[in-house]
Amino acid sequence: MRLMILQLKSISGFRQYKTGKRAVSKFKFFLVWVFGFFALLSFDLFVEAFVFEWLAWNGTDKNDWFFVMWWGCVVVWFIYGIKRIFFENKL
Repeated sequence: MRLMILQLKSISGFRQYKTGKRAVSKFKFFLVWVFGFFALLSFDLFVEAFVFEWLAWNGTDKNDWFFVMWWGCVVVWFIYGIKRIFFENKL
């Protein structure tokens, strides 16, 4: 049965790769990768709207460390996804 499922998945056009114990297609990884950007953006908006308002850090230099770390996370997430999608065949 498992062999038949793998054959059907390979016929569908989406290549599957083994990562750890699970097989993940490039399309599914791409969807998770894009969702990660939305998660990072929603976290940023939440912190700006509620946390910084509560701490009264909006308009001050006290929140600069957060934006440096946030943009660092966005860049690392982008490079990780591009590397996994386009340059590694391990996906």
